[in-house]
Amino acid sequence: MRIDKLHIENFGKLQNLDLNFNEGYNQIKKENGWGKTTLSIFLKAMFYGMSASRDNIKMERKKYFPWQGGIYGGSVDLSTEQGEYRIIRQFGKTPESDSINLIDLKANKELELPKIELGDYFFGVGKDTFEMTAFLPQLKFTSSGSDKISASVLGLEKFKYDLANLSQAIENIKKKVSLLKKVKPKQLEIDIIKRELDSNKVQLENLQSELHLLNEKIKEKENFLSQLTHKDEEYDKRLKQHNIKIEEKRKFENELVKKSEELNVLLLQLEELRNFLVEDKPKTKKVWPYTLIVGILCVIVVVVLFAMHLINMLVSSLLFVSIIVLTFAISYFFTIKMNKIDPQKLKEEEERKSQKDEIAKNIETIQKDISEIKNKLEELNVEELSDNDLESVREEIYNTKISLEKLYSEENMLLRDKDLLIEKIENSNDELLQKKEVNKTIDEKLDLLNLTQELLLKANENVSSRFVKPINDAFSDILKNINVYSRKFVVDNTFSIKEETAMGLKEFDYSSQGYQDILSFCMRMYLIKEVFKQEKPFVILDDIFVNLDDENLEKIKPILIEFSKEFQIIYICCNSRCSM
Repeated sequence: MRIDKLHIENFGKLQNLDLNFNEGYNQIKKENGWGKTTLSIFLKAMFYGMSASRDNIKMERKKYFPWQGGIYGGSVDLSTEQGEYRIIRQFGKTPESDSINLIDLKANKELELPKIELGDYFFGVGKDTFEMTAFLPQLKFTSSGSDKISASVLGLEKFKYDLANLSQAIENIKKKVSLLKKVKPKQLEIDIIKRELDSNKVQLENLQSELHLLNEKIKEKENFLSQLTHKDEEYDKRLKQHNIKIEEKRKFENELVKKSEELNVLLLQLEELRNFLVEDKPKTKKVWPYTLIVGILCVIVVVVLFAMHLINMLVSSLLFVSIIVLTFAISYFFTIKMNKIDPQKLKEEEERKSQKDEIAKNIETIQKDISEIKNKLEELNVEELSDNDLESVREEIYNTKISLEKLYSEENMLLRDKDLLIEKIENSNDELLQKKEVNKTIDEKLDLLNLTQELLLKANENVSSRFVKPINDAFSDILKNINVYSRKFVVDNTFSIKEETAMGLKEFDYSSQGYQDILSFCMRMYLIKEVFKQEKPFVILDDIFVNLDDENLEKIKPILIEFSKEFQIIYICCNSRCSM
């Protein structure tokens, strides 16, 4: 692959920048502070993007956000064996807000993006592998072991997914074994649980005994309360019946008073009518004494006339009868005439008589009702009840209920304690069983992990003995042109650089920074050749030779020139020491 040109719209301090590149070696010489590292990060980000994780120490997305504003991103034109392309990428505050376009420059059309990052798509390696090979940042490119790289370098493509994480798997097993040993329950923990379990069982037995005694007391109180309640119900029943009778008596008495009042009113009315009839009755005028006197005088005259023989017996008799009849007739006539009755008064008299009869009839009815009411009052026979006994029973009921409530409360507390103890016992049993199961499971896992670790270590040793020698031979060829003052450096089975001494292998970190830079650069050259099988990458060197002296720098140049014949190199520096 070759980068033909790039355009940076805004990225960090770089703004509206255009650069063109050639095949082979490309040097960009800029003063310190210009943004050389920013340029190298931009090229990597165009192919692999930038993470937003706060765990990323570099915090690249936030660090290179353009302080001057504007579009965050740019474009890169590149050539590969498949064709010519343009990558246009704009970055946001999060990866989700990024946008990316891939243009086919020959067909002048936009292509569908692959489901993986463009770096994976073009080079066939991920971001981590790219950073550990073709991306060499200043003072931070020292090579370290990588199982993913090792699998590619060793040529074990068919075992790539099995062996790529071999060392990591072994390390994970060690960590897992250590972790399992830490979490494995100790015998002391199990003994503590057993003692706690036995103590809770004893407390539960004592609690059950207390509950039994308490239940007996509660039953006695409840029976006594039942008797009192029954007694109270009887009193209450009698009281209700008594109240009913009292109510009936009060009702009859009220009715008796009412009837008596009605009777008195009627009697007064009757008395008034009687008095009125007596006073209003007309006095008969007697006429017959006067007519009788007249008649007697007439009889005397007839007798005198008869005696004087002025009239005979027949005439005297007729006169005598006529006088008598005439006397009575006159008496009757004058009596009727003088005692003639007014019709209106007669009608009023009849009405009053009718009222008198009606009142007399009502008086008789009311007297009968009064008699019946008195009989009913006598039949009621309302007895006197004392409230003292009832109050005494109810007071005793109240006290008994209070006592029962206390017993119930005590029972609830004991039941709650019992439930808690049962729960503790169940939890202890579960915990005990769980710890035993965990112990058994952990022991089985430990046996399996130990066996697995043993097999993996053996497999790793077999692979190392088979492939490490060719790697070291290739690494030695690269180091021949560099003066390392008879020091011998090798690559171990984890693909880490170490120094071989009389005391054994010495860690690479103990060497000077200059040696580390030289050896790491040589290792990177070998790694780039071996790792990138799909597409040869461009190589970014960010002023990586600042720690080399002039002698070793001159020895590096031929290697760099030779390497640039096969790969495009973009060397960013601040001086002309590496100019070619």
